[in-house]
Amino acid sequence: MAANSGAWIGMADEVKSIFRVKWIDDSNPERGFDYVYLSEEDYGRISSSVIAHKTQLDSGEIRWVIDSVVGKEDGLGVENLHGSAAIASAYSRAYEETFTLTFVTGRTVGIGAYLARLGIRCIQREDQPIILTGYSALNKLLGREVYSSHMQLGGPKIMATNGIDHLTVPDDLAGVSHILRWLSYVPAKHWWTSSYYKTFGSNRQTLLHTFPENTM
Repeated sequence: MAANSGAWIGMADEVKSIFRVKWIDDSNPERGFDYVYLSEEDYGRISSSVIAHKTQLDSGEIRWVIDSVVGKEDGLGVENLHGSAAIASAYSRAYEETFTLTFVTGRTVGIGAYLARLGIRCIQREDQPIILTGYSALNKLLGREVYSSHMQLGGPKIMATNGIDHLTVPDDLAGVSHILRWLSYVPAKHWWTSSYYKTFGSNRQTLLHTFPENTM
């Protein structure tokens, strides 16, 4: 069942509000920067939120150069992405061992969209999108208002047409009904042969003609 907001990386506001930048050329920031750092006083206040190393200028000024931002709140950083990667890996392996299916019952974003494809079989509600990123973020990237909704990017008209969806349904009840019907074709053990294969033989073309399009 897919209904998620995807992985995200948060901001450590306590660091964001006080970090400083060592510019390559103070008069021309467009040339870039050498590093970001904290003053000794600021580092003393938020040392648990960063991983930093100490450097001292010829003038005697001490700076703490930031190597990593940890944040005081748990779950702000790449652990979100690590979890997403673990889910994707497990789901991909599961397809080799058992029946996998994704029912998109709510908006599914980012890693949720990848999982919908990794599960091979996908049912999507007609009023919910499958998207890698939001339309507003894409508009900002493009510099103009190209998209006006998530459905333009990942609605059933897109995902059913490009082959991600196998079925589209109007509501949750219809989706669950189709899942149960689909499961009725699946052998109880993964090494067993389905009764439908026994009946119609191993000719894949025969099976494709036996079941009407978009019903399995």
